[in-house]
Amino acid sequence: MKTIKQLLMLTLVCSLNFFATSCSNDETPENSLIGKWNRVETEKKKSSDFSECEKKSYWEIKTGGVLISKFYHDVSKECKGEQLEGTWKTEKDGILVFKFKEDKESRRAKYTVKGDILEIRRIKDKGEEGKEYVKFKKV
Repeated sequence: MKTIKQLLMLTLVCSLNFFATSCSNDETPENSLIGKWNRVETEKKKSSDFSECEKKSYWEIKTGGVLISKFYHDVSKECKGEQLEGTWKTEKDGILVFKFKEDKESRRAKYTVKGDILEIRRIKDKGEEGKEYVKFKKV
């Protein structure tokens, strides 16, 4: 009888330990943004409309609130890149707040992550979602 009680107790402890460790999830909304994202679409251009140079454009969202944006453009038959550095944070309801060093004020956008696609839709001054958006694909 004592052996059965010990066996049941061991099973209970192991089960509780399994559930306590297997239920933790490090994938928070903020963590889903971390990584390098290539630009694939805007409200004005679909992916097939980007030149090979423009397809190199990306955002890199790093831990600690670091944001790097590099956009490439065709200039006189050369591919030129412009890098901006800034900060980012998230707010409730899927709001991304970011500011590049060159900006006077922070920008706000609604973001969604579906699989490996990040969509950022600008929020206007009155808090409404605008028509301007950018879609990125995680690298």
